[in-house]
Amino acid sequence: MPSWNLHRKYARMFLESIGVSINEKLIDDINKLIDDPREFFEENKHLVEKIIKNCNETVAIVVHLRINWNLDYVSPIFAHDWGTHRLRMHSAVYVVRKIAECIYGRVGELLVDLHASLDAISRWDMDLNTYVEWSRRLSIVDEVINFVKRIWNLLIEDIHQEK
Repeated sequence: MPSWNLHRKYARMFLESIGVSINEKLIDDINKLIDDPREFFEENKHLVEKIIKNCNETVAIVVHLRINWNLDYVSPIFAHDWGTHRLRMHSAVYVVRKIAECIYGRVGELLVDLHASLDAISRWDMDLNTYVEWSRRLSIVDEVINFVKRIWNLLIEDIHQEK
């Protein structure tokens, strides 16, 4: 999987490309939410009430049960990567997107899709056509797909340099 430095680089580029101010804390929060959700929620317990209040009922219940009742993690929900790099859609992907959206708005959801895209491209050594097919199966938003297409050659070069 790409390093957080690589995730940060492309998150900054993506935010610039859609005209959103770069927010390093937001970028790091999304990376941590995806890659280390246990630590994210330990550090951000104050956000749990916001999630429970603002998210749809299903997502709120899942977060409430995990955080307030300390129920065990059900893989891949609340696990590293939430299954975002899988080759098919999984309910955990929906949950992490909605959590990010409840906390950070649309930009949070977009950055989840970007993070998942970078992980999948790296893990499965995808070519561009395979990435587009995968992204459609996981309902990756068009803004992210189009961004990845535009920076494809640079992205692949950076991923290969890290391996």
